[in-house]
Amino acid sequence: MKKCSKCGTSLVENAKFCSKCGAPIQGEALELTPKQVPQKKKMSYMLVVGVVIVALVGGYLFSQTTKKPSDSKNSITSSDVKITEKESTAKKKVTKKESTALGIPYKNGDHFGLMDHQLKVINEDIGSATVTFNDQGISPFLKNMKWGLINSKGDIILEPKYEAIGRFNINHMNAYTADELQSTHGVMDFQVKNDGDEKELSTLTGLMDSTGKVILEPGEYMISPFMGKSMTTFIKNSSMGIISETGEIIVEPINDQCVILTDQWIGIKKNSETSKFEIVDLKGNTVKETSYESMYGLHNFDDHFVVTNSLGKSGILDKNLKEVMPLESSSYLTISDDHKYVVFNDKEKNGLKTIKGDVLIEAKYSYLSAPNKHGVMAYSENGSFGLMDVKGKKIGETFENSSLGQAYGTNLFMYTSMDTENPTTKILDSEGSVIVERHVFMGGTYSFPKGIYYIPDSNTENPEKVKATVLNEDGKVLSTEASFLSDLDKSLLIQEGRHIKIVDKKSGKIVKEKEI
Repeated sequence: MKKCSKCGTSLVENAKFCSKCGAPIQGEALELTPKQVPQKKKMSYMLVVGVVIVALVGGYLFSQTTKKPSDSKNSITSSDVKITEKESTAKKKVTKKESTALGIPYKNGDHFGLMDHQLKVINEDIGSATVTFNDQGISPFLKNMKWGLINSKGDIILEPKYEAIGRFNINHMNAYTADELQSTHGVMDFQVKNDGDEKELSTLTGLMDSTGKVILEPGEYMISPFMGKSMTTFIKNSSMGIISETGEIIVEPINDQCVILTDQWIGIKKNSETSKFEIVDLKGNTVKETSYESMYGLHNFDDHFVVTNSLGKSGILDKNLKEVMPLESSSYLTISDDHKYVVFNDKEKNGLKTIKGDVLIEAKYSYLSAPNKHGVMAYSENGSFGLMDVKGKKIGETFENSSLGQAYGTNLFMYTSMDTENPTTKILDSEGSVIVERHVFMGGTYSFPKGIYYIPDSNTENPEKVKATVLNEDGKVLSTEASFLSDLDKSLLIQEGRHIKIVDKKSGKIVKEKEI
């Protein structure tokens, strides 16, 4: 099964966009400068009607509701892009000297407040939703069903008037931070209602910087999240282009696929049915014509990307377009976070290679996860699931009539029983020991904030009273009654009702705590 190259989510067959993070699949992603290319016919596929991501109660609110982009005259072109300043304030990145200077969101009844790192209340009511602050010290906040911007003291920078800011709106909770959804310099998308007579989209999307200044006026197009980069893809009339954080068109929307490979190379495919990928630089000059049918970046390996040739064989290239791993795998490649190992596929079976292509485990497993930092991975063989190391040594017990996979973003594994009469979910560490066990099927287990895994109590009927067990990346229990989390990089604010504590993620040591 293919997985999203940005977030690792398993994808349904023929998916064009990830159902979790909204990222285009295998080459629908990012970058270029205008190049005179004959206009091509429209892509035949339909866009995903909406992006939905779910996360822990009280945490991070998100969604993007959209329909297929129209042929509207409002669609973006290089001539109708509006930039408020030649040199956007987006280029003036404000770095935080100390993360402790930023306020921390906490849940205060049915609304949110802010605390400092000494757990002193800064502002008791900043609205009904907010998220962690970006490097500019700015966060979207929700009040009276509209979104605005506040600074880390709770001062209003932009009055709430938008349907959404930075992909956050009132409909769903998500697993992203403001930094990930925004650009390098804090540029984010915003949405207003589309009141047009012949509307295809319910909202119009534009771009603003972290002062609330509009960089790109709203229009009927789809802009992908910046994910911390300086450019991203947009779609007009079902065709793809690239736009920068200053609102400048880098690539005209005339391609079936655009992929940001590195900060200097871009892959473009003019027609999915008849053309191959070519690699261009940021000025649109062709660097290399290829025989690749697909290209996509690796979410956990910057400046490296996977390519697939016309024979269906996949390999990995580096930023200099040099083969790091030969084109030998017959399907999607999964790389470990330490960049040492690659799960490859041969004749619908999975095996393990080093990044240089040396075979460690022959392709005989129906499923292999990428090894975690301890060199342990989940496997499936002949209907059984279990754990093993990179040498093929089995660890712990095996499981029948179940599923077992790595808990994304951690070194943990989640076991789920397929017995509908006695459903069981277990969280295992790298030694195969059970850390958490619940006799219920848990449809929701999540790995945000980074390096944190939490398991909501799915037995609770009232979602406002949901509690969760919170684990660090190696399975140390940080809380069993969490109702809200705020990420503080190396530490974590955990709210347990009226009790709040700041906990070191690695050691689990409580740094500060108080009752509110």
